[in-house]
Amino acid sequence: MLCDVITSQEIEPTQAELDPSMEAIVVSRETLGGAEKINAGRVSRGFQPLVIVVVPVIGGKDASSKLSSSQLRAQDAAALGRH
Repeated sequence: MLCDVITSQEIEPTQAELDPSMEAIVVSRETLGGAEKINAGRVSRGFQPLVIVVVPVIGGKDASSKLSSSQLRAQDAAALGRH
């Protein structure tokens, strides 16, 4: 049996990491680490690092009440009958 092992270093780079024309990225405090990794990848490719804009989370103070793009997509899918 053949298996491929994927480590965190082998994850596909994001468009923000690969597109030299991008200038900024907007993140929450929770995702700041991801933006820093993107910038490290950009620098290793010879691109300028992105300006990182950190914005507060919209919604409540806990994970269950904050605005989430995943929740919004799930609501849209449910409204279209795609559970």
